[in-house]
Amino acid sequence: MKTLLASLTVILGFTYASEGRAKIKEAVRETRNGNVGVAPVYGLIYPRLLNTDGTFSSFSGTQYGPQITLRLTGDDETPGLTLFGQYLLGTAKETNQDTTLSRNELSFGVAGNIVPSLYGYFSYGQHSVKVSKFGYTDTMLVGRVLGIGSGLDLFSLGSSLTVNVQAWYKTGIFKKNENTDLTSNSAYESFEFFLTLRWSPTLTFTFSQ
Repeated sequence: MKTLLASLTVILGFTYASEGRAKIKEAVRETRNGNVGVAPVYGLIYPRLLNTDGTFSSFSGTQYGPQITLRLTGDDETPGLTLFGQYLLGTAKETNQDTTLSRNELSFGVAGNIVPSLYGYFSYGQHSVKVSKFGYTDTMLVGRVLGIGSGLDLFSLGSSLTVNVQAWYKTGIFKKNENTDLTSNSAYESFEFFLTLRWSPTLTFTFSQ
């Protein structure tokens, strides 16, 4: 009898130990896109520049540069806020004229999404513009620029890359007292359309159950 009880005790001990090890090993692994992203930006720009006679000169060209994002709230499936910074370089030709507009922009802003993959953007920063025409002295302008835009994540490539499109409207004032090449204040506005490829390193979380 004693031998039988000892055997049952050993069997029960092994059973509980095995169940305990199984519970310890049981875990949930979840993979999410990271909160930090880097994206090359490339697209079309259609800027307009106010002339001294009150008319606008219209240009068209391309623009490119890096965009860095930092997600503050939300995740891949829920709404949230994202901070971003971008440095853009662009060149555009005046319509039916031999005039070139070159610009660079450093701006920072915030993006928010109410539904997954659809974003609204707001940015503020500084840009410089150079207007060049053969036979004339270049005009150099510096000022602040404000931007509003929207964006859409189209699809993902693997677990870390996302293809995104953005549409922007930007505007700003070039002040006479800040630009020696001006005899009066000038204005700038631009419609911009970008394609981006955002890289966000994936993070893997393990939760024990």
